[in-house]
Amino acid sequence: LSQLPRPRTDAPPMPTLASEDVPVSVDSGWVGHDGTTEGAQVVFATLVRAEDAPWVRLKFAQVTLSGDPAADGTIVRITSMLDGAVQTMNAEHVAQWRNTSAYFNGQTVTVELIARPGTGKSRIVMDSVTAGLGSFNDRSICGANDDRALVTDNKSARHLPEGCTAWSFNDTNSMFLSAGHCSPSAGDVIQFNVPLSAANGALTNPAPQDQYVVEATSVQLVNNVIGDDWSYYGVSPNSTTGLTPFQAYGVRYTLGTPPAVAGQTIRVTGFGTTTAPVSDTWNQVEKTHTGAYVQRTGTTLKYTVDTTGGNSGSPTAK
Repeated sequence: LSQLPRPRTDAPPMPTLASEDVPVSVDSGWVGHDGTTEGAQVVFATLVRAEDAPWVRLKFAQVTLSGDPAADGTIVRITSMLDGAVQTMNAEHVAQWRNTSAYFNGQTVTVELIARPGTGKSRIVMDSVTAGLGSFNDRSICGANDDRALVTDNKSARHLPEGCTAWSFNDTNSMFLSAGHCSPSAGDVIQFNVPLSAANGALTNPAPQDQYVVEATSVQLVNNVIGDDWSYYGVSPNSTTGLTPFQAYGVRYTLGTPPAVAGQTIRVTGFGTTTAPVSDTWNQVEKTHTGAYVQRTGTTLKYTVDTTGGNSGSPTAK
C-alpha cells in the first residue's frame, strides 16, 4: 500500500489571515437592460456589510453575466464605502477570480450589475462573504531587535490568503516565485502598493487595480524540505486595468545563481508579521533588511537578516 507523505516539520510558520465567513443574503434575480436608453444601465444595486470588519472579500454562489465579455457584456462593479476603491469584473474576470472579488477595506461595499441594451438577463447570488478580524501571529527575529524598515518595492507582492511573499522575475512572462509551503492556488490574490495596517494590526488592502488573481493552470510547486521548497505561477491581467503587474509597474528581479560566501551582504524584502515594540501598523506590510551572508550548502542559504512569518517566499538579493 502506498503511504501518504509525512507533513513537514521544518517549514517556517506562516501568519494566519484572521477572518471568518459572514452570512449575507443577496439575490439580484434575473435582471437586464430595459431598452429605454442607448447606454449602459445599473440594473441592480445593493449594499453588502460585515459588521465591524476591517476588510471584506465577496464570494458569489452564482454569477451569470449576459453578453460578450470582450464587447457588450454585463459587468459587476464593487465599490468600497470606506475608501472608494473600485473593481469591475466581466464574466471572464469572474471565472479567473473563481467567483470571488478583490479584498476591500472597510465593512461595507456596494455591488452593482451594469448592463448594455439587447444583451439578455443576468443574475448574481451571494450567501456569505469573507470578513477580516484583527489578530496575527508572533514574530521570530534574528538578534535582539527587529531592524526592518518600511519599503515600497513592486518587484515583490503580498500573497493572500496564505500571508506569504511572492516576487516577479525576468522569465518570458514575468511570472512569480514564492515558497512551496505557501501553496499558491486558483483564487489566491497577490497585492502591490500595500498600505499600512490598522492600529490593531488588521490588514489594510490596496486598491483593486493593485490586486491580481493567481492563474490556476500556471501553478507549479514543490514542498519537500529546506532547499527544495518553491512555487512558480502567473496571474491574470487586472480586471479593472487590463494590465499585468510588469506592465503596470515595470520592475522585476533578475534571477541569478547564489555566489560563494565571501563577506557579502544579503537583502530580504517581504511582508512579515510584527509584534511590540514595532508598530502594529507594520504588520504584513512590505519591509526590508540587510545582514551577513554566512553560509551556502547545496540549495540552502543562511544569513543574519530579520524575517518573520509572512516572509515565506521572499527573495534573497545582493
